Amino acid sequence: MNSPCSGETFSGPLLSWYALNRRNLPWRKNPTPYRIFIAEVMLQQTQASRVVPYFARWMKRFRNFSMVASASLDELLLLWEGLGYYTRLHSLAHACVEIVENHGGGFPRGYREALALPGVGPYTAGAVLSMAYNLPHPAVDANAKRVLARYCDLEVPVDKGNDALYRERSLFFMPAGKAGSFNQALMELGALCCLPGSPCCRDCPVQKGCLALSRGTLAHRPVRLSRAKVRHIQVIVGIILWNGHVFLRRRSQGGLWPGMWEFPNWEWNGENEAGSIRRLFMREYGLEPEFQFSLSAFSCSFAGIRAKMFPLVCTLSSLSACSGENVRWTGRSELFDLPLPSAHRRIAGIIPFSK
Repeated sequence: MNSPCSGETFSGPLLSWYALNRRNLPWRKNPTPYRIFIAEVMLQQTQASRVVPYFARWMKRFRNFSMVASASLDELLLLWEGLGYYTRLHSLAHACVEIVENHGGGFPRGYREALALPGVGPYTAGAVLSMAYNLPHPAVDANAKRVLARYCDLEVPVDKGNDALYRERSLFFMPAGKAGSFNQALMELGALCCLPGSPCCRDCPVQKGCLALSRGTLAHRPVRLSRAKVRHIQVIVGIILWNGHVFLRRRSQGGLWPGMWEFPNWEWNGENEAGSIRRLFMREYGLEPEFQFSLSAFSCSFAGIRAKMFPLVCTLSSLSACSGENVRWTGRSELFDLPLPSAHRRIAGIIPFSK
């Protein structure tokens, strides 16, 4: 491999820097396979500072794979609420069931067995096996890719199609017997020093060997593929109040916020709000709500979409038959015990039940 220096020249200064500068993160204390697995799933596409309180609450409630495997979906979703990317949670729950049923309640030590678990890819498998068992597997996240792309001055884009190349580079630098510390140090350098916009090269322990720094290509590394444009939409949200209760539906297991509860909502073109909400409820649920008033509109972002939400409060003169496992009438006290997407949690807090 064409490398700017030997693996030891890179890993030695990096590990020394990590020993002095690493953050005091809770999953680094008592790094059991279970704690590492939960933390790494939570950390996917999420900053560590945001994960810390979620991790603490999770560990207080669920102490092992078995407890997660036996928990209800609503209980899991409620603890995860606000962390986003809810598909991760469903995969995590299924993985815990499989670990209990097929691996005796312990995370498997084999790389292939780890990859066979629901939602576990090369990164998560490498992270758990290296950090919990100190096995020599790379764990290359976005931070680690950025360090490697700059240090080796790689023109290869940091997309999933090139993950194998970045894992290969990481393995080249990985010192024997220190896989867990090395993987964490590499990611920590990207999180604290080799930052996306303004890297702190002066504080970098491996700056002397950094090819992008010496060649003046730092601003162009890593190479990224063009991002999709944000789509802007309007969403009409129906809040039907009846006898101190509000109508909710459960989202399907696929797509955004799988399995969570929400107020019925539809993408909307802005035409006649009262007529639109009545027509939509009649079409899907056989309910004929009477529009009363609008709550304050607000904007939110999710999955490449910027949505303006228009909550409309409605009432029913009489209750039509509408039942099923994916719809329910919920009182005020119950509402806050159910898992809701953040935008719907915001709406729940301002519903005028007394009116």
